Amino acid sequence: MKFIFSSINDISTNYVIDWLICLNQKFQRYNGVKINESEFDFNALSMHFSFGDNYDQSEIFMNSQDLLKDVDSIWFRRPYFGVDDLYNKPVEGSYVIPTFKFNQDLQSHYSILKSHTINSLLSRCNVVLGSSSIIGLNKPNALLLAKECGLNIPNTLISNSYDDVERFFENNNNKIICKALHESFAYFPQNSINGIIQFTALIDDLSDIPRTFGYSLFQELIEKMYELRIVYLDGAFYPMAIFSQGHEKTSIDFRRTDQETQVRMVPYNIEDQLKNKIDKLLKKIGLNMASIDLVKSTNGKIYFLEINPVGQYDFVSRSCNYYLDLKIANYLTHGKNK
Repeated sequence: MKFIFSSINDISTNYVIDWLICLNQKFQRYNGVKINESEFDFNALSMHFSFGDNYDQSEIFMNSQDLLKDVDSIWFRRPYFGVDDLYNKPVEGSYVIPTFKFNQDLQSHYSILKSHTINSLLSRCNVVLGSSSIIGLNKPNALLLAKECGLNIPNTLISNSYDDVERFFENNNNKIICKALHESFAYFPQNSINGIIQFTALIDDLSDIPRTFGYSLFQELIEKMYELRIVYLDGAFYPMAIFSQGHEKTSIDFRRTDQETQVRMVPYNIEDQLKNKIDKLLKKIGLNMASIDLVKSTNGKIYFLEINPVGQYDFVSRSCNYYLDLKIANYLTHGKNK
């Protein structure tokens, strides 16, 4: 059986499951806590554990299914391991322990069980795609690791001071960009298609920047020929070129595309030297699947921007006819080099 950690709104997981059904494979999907529904439902996730002196006799049952016996491969597509938002309302009555303290205790118990489940499954499965622990990367660390692996990186500043930004601005041709230090923020109210999304922003004028602000990540503006999005799947590369420079709206962040601003996306070939550097980087981090963002500059250099361990890959697959959903399903079914 294939065990998939995902989220309820990840459509890419659905496509892989379609192929697993076609391949007559059993699967179970765990979405974690639903969006806007953080109250923990004990009936929805019924688990029990038993073990003794002989580890081979250990059992982990989830909704009456023996996971250690049945699971042969795992996909950490969108693993949810947080416990801070788990909440359960105590039965009405008179309590000495406050509700928040009750839930802190509930969260700590659940955290231990989740950790035990993951470690037990990993010890039994030969086929594991993605990472149980790496969901998002520290961007500064990723940039420095990329540099160690021989990749070019943009000049970068992390600061909360106007004076620092002013010097950085002047040293980088009076054109820099600002982007999220962690993951880009996106919020879509329930039952609404209109949301708030944090995009990469161009800074060519410092007049609106306050003297102090929250820590932010700034980089030199790379004058680019095109962007590159590469999906990495256990040593195989699936690159795509994104010609976002054709429109002013998408020139800084291609995600600003809409029906009126279509961006050309085509398959792309990357040199073996670049493949080797990326492969070295991902092995150093400990990832066998990820989405990598780079940019080809007008001076001919390719610059590394960032890695997303759980990034969207479906638009790369569809634009370039890579059939990544089938490749992932085959990987979960047969493992490496099959």
